[in-house]
Amino acid sequence: MRTFSLLKGLPVFSKDGKKMGEICDLSISDDGKVVGLLLTRPTIFKRTVVIPLQSITSIGENGVYLQSEEWDNDIKYTLHHNDSLAGKMVLTHSGKTIGMLEDVYFNENLGTIVAYEISNGFFSDIMDGTQRIPMYNPASLGKDAIVISEEIQ
Repeated sequence: MRTFSLLKGLPVFSKDGKKMGEICDLSISDDGKVVGLLLTRPTIFKRTVVIPLQSITSIGENGVYLQSEEWDNDIKYTLHHNDSLAGKMVLTHSGKTIGMLEDVYFNENLGTIVAYEISNGFFSDIMDGTQRIPMYNPASLGKDAIVISEEIQ
């Protein structure tokens, strides 16, 4: 299980050891699964591409290692780029506000998001820290909010 904040900025290496770029975001599907990692490539225009999870051999402390150089450009949601989920309100089905999405914990082999890291604001985070909300069912990702199951308490 990993958080995105631990992956951000990690170098990505091909199977022959060539540095391909750095991780800059997650690609998340409509049903709330991590389907790939966004890679910023060292080109003139800083082009980003999606590395599908199945193209990744391993994720280590010092880098991400690829088994193949398959790129995908189909991006639905991301954590920080287009259709950003970070900073969106997280609500329950009954309308209770939990806080704002800060980070996600996910299983890098399956792409399943297993928990959300929730912020209740700067001062609350300093005093109490952020909350880690486990995900038992996939969340509903909306334009203005993320709706999660009531099973969080």
